[in-house]
Amino acid sequence: MVKLGIGISLQYEVATDSRFTFRFHPAQTAQQDVCSEVLSVSRSARAELAQADGHGQRELHVAAAPGTLNIEYSAIVGIEHSLADPMRLDEVPVPHLPGAVRPYLQSSPLCPVDSMLPVATKAFGRLPQGYRRVQAICEWVRERTAFMPGSTPGTTAQEVLLERQGDSQAFAHLMITLCRALDIPARLVTGIRYGDGSGFRLGASAFHSHVEAFVGERWYLFDPTGLSPAMGLLRIATVRDASEGAIATIRGSALADTSWLSIATLSDEADGGVMPVPLPFAVSTAQASRPATPGNRHMACRQAIPMSRSAAGMLAALHPVATAA
Repeated sequence: MVKLGIGISLQYEVATDSRFTFRFHPAQTAQQDVCSEVLSVSRSARAELAQADGHGQRELHVAAAPGTLNIEYSAIVGIEHSLADPMRLDEVPVPHLPGAVRPYLQSSPLCPVDSMLPVATKAFGRLPQGYRRVQAICEWVRERTAFMPGSTPGTTAQEVLLERQGDSQAFAHLMITLCRALDIPARLVTGIRYGDGSGFRLGASAFHSHVEAFVGERWYLFDPTGLSPAMGLLRIATVRDASEGAIATIRGSALADTSWLSIATLSDEADGGVMPVPLPFAVSTAQASRPATPGNRHMACRQAIPMSRSAAGMLAALHPVATAA
């Protein structure tokens, strides 16, 4: 199990009565367990956490009056990874795809498949099918696209293809569209990537988008930016493209002020944990064929992270307020 600790601090200056929807909570899934979390919201605001969809996504709904709105969040998350031999993962013919997977073959607002079909066919149509073809698409996107954090929010795959630069969303949109054009289901995962453990200003580039492609009858992880090993990717939301995965939406009048995000690994080999490192395997955090029961998942997480001994200290160490400038 990989164990990650995250800390998020948000501050808004609210001009009129406003309603916020935040999507920064780690998803609760069969293989990603939120072991412990602490949420603090300004006393003048009303907050409610709700389950958003069948992928474990959660949304925080906040109603705030004029004034300063502060939100602070810390969590410890345990992630179980399923590994497979890439050489054994074949593409699944469309008629044999599960019904829940087929929507991820279709065009979506930022991933128009028809316009990308000639490019996909010319570049990858003759390659051997399977995981290796998806990996070739991932590497092609990485090699031809310059990473520009925060530069291209909401861009389509076709725009990324022409401009040859973008943020992690842009990389993901291009890869997803190429996969779908070849009848390989692909979807966007918004989340947080493990880096060097240091904090950084919160914005579109602070969160990280990556790709899941369906091969070998399972969803496998790909990061076309190459910035994080697959084992260092934390899931927040699973969507068709970034038009469905906004981190925050505001109804009213409010301006973001000081914000901060930090992430660190809490993995300890003595506790059975592993570090998020590159591996020569296909990596999945999608539901296992025999998923653990919720009780078993939580027990595994508690055994890996002795909460009574160290969780409070870990959360305090991750808290970003003291380090924000």
